[in-house]
Amino acid sequence: MDTPGKEAMRERLEALRRFDAWASAHPTYLPAADAVAAAGRLYDLLPTASRLRPVDPQGVMTLHRLLRLGFASR
Repeated sequence: MDTPGKEAMRERLEALRRFDAWASAHPTYLPAADAVAAAGRLYDLLPTASRLRPVDPQGVMTLHRLLRLGFASR
């Protein structure tokens, strides 16, 4: 009889196998022009109301501060 931990481990290993197969089919290097184009495309997908809102970097700044202080693992 399998324990729940063994089944979870089997599922995790299968997920990692699928990810490895996906990763091997996708480039790890992206030329700068392609990266900028991709960012622009993602921006285009935002709703108009979101694009019109002023940028508020406070959340990102808080996250960076917490990461610097070592709170990421808590």
